[in-house]
Amino acid sequence: MCGIFGLFLGSNAGYPLKLVKPTIDYLLILSESRGKEASGLAVFHKDTLNLYKQPVRASFLIRSKNYNKLIEGLTANKSNYVTSEPFLMIGHTRLATNGPVDDNNNCPIMSGDIVGVHNGIIVNDETIWKRFVSLKKTSSVDSEVVFSLLGFFKKEMPSIQAMQATYGYLEGSASIAAFVLDRKQAILATNTGSVYLCRNQLGNIIIFASELSILQTVIRRLKLPRRIGQYGISQLKPMHGRIIDMNTLMMQEFNLNSSHYFDADLDKGRRKIHPIEILNKTNYPAEEAMQRIKRCTRCILPSTMPFIEFDKEGVCNYCRDYKKIRVKGQEALENLVSAYRSNSGLPDCIVAFSGGRDSSYGLHYVKKVLRMNPIAFTYDWGMVADIGRRNQSRIVSKLGVEHIINAADIQRRRIYIKQNIKAWLKKPHLGMIPLFMAGDKPVEYYVTKVARKYKIKLIFLFRGNELETTEYKFGFLGVKHSEPAGVMHEMPVSSRLKLALAALGQYILNPAYFNNSIWDILFAYYVTCIMPLNFVYLWHYIRWEENEIVATLKNEYGWETEKDTVLTWRTDDGTSAFYNYIYCTVAGFTENDAFRSNQIREGMLTRDQALKITREENQPRYDAIKDYLEKIGLDYYDVMEKIESIPKLYG
Repeated sequence: MCGIFGLFLGSNAGYPLKLVKPTIDYLLILSESRGKEASGLAVFHKDTLNLYKQPVRASFLIRSKNYNKLIEGLTANKSNYVTSEPFLMIGHTRLATNGPVDDNNNCPIMSGDIVGVHNGIIVNDETIWKRFVSLKKTSSVDSEVVFSLLGFFKKEMPSIQAMQATYGYLEGSASIAAFVLDRKQAILATNTGSVYLCRNQLGNIIIFASELSILQTVIRRLKLPRRIGQYGISQLKPMHGRIIDMNTLMMQEFNLNSSHYFDADLDKGRRKIHPIEILNKTNYPAEEAMQRIKRCTRCILPSTMPFIEFDKEGVCNYCRDYKKIRVKGQEALENLVSAYRSNSGLPDCIVAFSGGRDSSYGLHYVKKVLRMNPIAFTYDWGMVADIGRRNQSRIVSKLGVEHIINAADIQRRRIYIKQNIKAWLKKPHLGMIPLFMAGDKPVEYYVTKVARKYKIKLIFLFRGNELETTEYKFGFLGVKHSEPAGVMHEMPVSSRLKLALAALGQYILNPAYFNNSIWDILFAYYVTCIMPLNFVYLWHYIRWEENEIVATLKNEYGWETEKDTVLTWRTDDGTSAFYNYIYCTVAGFTENDAFRSNQIREGMLTRDQALKITREENQPRYDAIKDYLEKIGLDYYDVMEKIESIPKLYG
C-alpha cells in the first residue's frame, strides 16, 4: 500500500516554470504518509524517459542533489513556462509489502517499454508468474507482475483490452499509473477508487494523487486556480481507467470489467518451490502446562490468571461475576447510521481497517448490509503481517472501496520495538509486554484526523467485542479492572491512573525502558486512555458470530488464513505470535484462553470444545516468531533461549 501521483503538462500548457518543481515536491511530501521506505519518479519529456528512485523517504529524496539536478535540468527554459514539448511525470512513495527495499523492487518499475507505479497488493502474483512462464521475473516485488502482464497482452491487442485482460487475472488491490512508451500513451487505472484527478478546463494540465486530500492540499498551497484557471476534480471509480495521449493529453475513459479473457499459451515448465527452512525448535511446555495447571471447572481460565479465585466447586470469580453480553440491536444501528448515509454515493463514513478478521467483516457489513459508502483507513505501524495486507487488498478490491493508508516511519518503529524487547529481556515482567504493541495504538488518532480532513463524522471501529477481553495484560501489572473489550478510554479514571503509575514503577526498576521510544509510548497512552474518542463499535450493536464471519470472508472474498495455525484472530498482527508465545510459556495461557472462556459463558462453546480448540490455537508459531524477530533485528535463537529461561508461574 503506497502512494502514486503525477503531473501531466501538454504542449504550451502555460504552466509556470517556477511551479513545476514545487508541485512535484508537494506531491512527494504529501504522499509520504502512505509509504516512507522508498520514493521515486519517472519523467517523460522531449521523447526521453528519465527515471530516478532511492530507498529513502520522499522528504529526503527532494533534498538530494541528483533529484534537484534532474528536475531543474528538465525544466530549464528561457521562458517562464516549461517548453512547447509535453511534460509527464509519475511518482511513487513506497510502503514495502513484498520484496526488500532496494531499487530493483522500488517503483517506478520498468518492464520492456512500460514504466509504471503501483499502489496496492497483488495477492496471486506467484500464481501468475507460474502460469505465464514466458514472462521474466526480475524482482521480488508483486507490482512487477502488473506491468509484465500488461506488456504481454499489449503485444496482441489494443491498450484498453490489454488493461482489461490484465485486471482480469489480478487478485488484490491495484491502482496504477504507467507510460506505454511505444504507443505514447499514459494509463491510469484502479479497482478500488484510490486515484483522484485535477484537470483544467482546456484539458492540457492534469495532476493526480492517491487521496483527495493530497490533491486539494497541493492546489491550495500553490494557489493553482489563479494559475491554471477553471478546473475540476474527479475520482476514478473502482474498475475504471483512463488512456491519455502523451502528446495531446486527450483522455479516454474505459471500464476494466470485460467478459473476454485472453488465454495465454502456457509452457509446461513450472518453477521449483524451495522448502521453508526447518527450525531447530525448542521444547515447548504448552501441552504439559495446559494439562497440569489448575483451571476453572466452568471455563478454562488457569490459576495463573491475575486476581483469579476459585470457590468450593472450583468455579472462578470471572465466571461468577460474568454478565451476559447484550447488544443494542440492528434496528438501533440502522437508526444511528441513517442520519449519515449519503444518497449520492459520496463517502459517508470511515472504517478503521487492519485486514484482520473483525475489521474485514466489519467493512463488508458496513458496505453490504448497512449500504453505506465507506472509506477504509489503515494505519500501518510496521508490524502489520503480510497476510493482513493481502487480505486488505482482497476486501477493498472486491468491495470497490477507497483505501487510505497512513504509514509510520516503519524502520524507526521497529527500532523502538527492538529497544523495548531488549529492555524487557533484561528484567522480564509479563505486565510490560504491551509495550511491544504500543506502536499500533495511534490508529484512533489518525483515523480521527482523516475523518476531519474529509469532513466525515461517522467512524467505525471494530474493537469493543466483549468476548475479546484481555484484562490480564494489565492484571500482571497489579491493576485490577474490567476492561471494556479494548476500549480503554472507557476504563475508570482510577484504573487508568493506576496503570500509568504501575508502568512508571517498572521503568524505575528497569531504566533500559527509558529509550528513544518513550515519546511514542506516552503518545500511545494519551490516545488510548485520555484522548476523547467518538466511534461506533459494531459489536455493541450486533452479536459476534464466529462461523458466520469466517464463512462470509472466505466464501465472498477468498480471505486468506495462515498455513501454520488454525487461528483466524489477530493473524494480521505480526506481534501476536511472539507475545502469545511468551504468555503461554511463562503463564501457561494466552489471549485465546480468555476469549474461549467468554464463549463458554455465552453458551457458544462447551468447556471440552474450548480446551480442544485452545490446545491447537496455542501451539507456537515458530516461523512467524522468527520472521518477527528478524524484522526488528534480534537473534531468534538468543531471544527464544532467554524466554525459555524465565521462571514459570505454574512451577
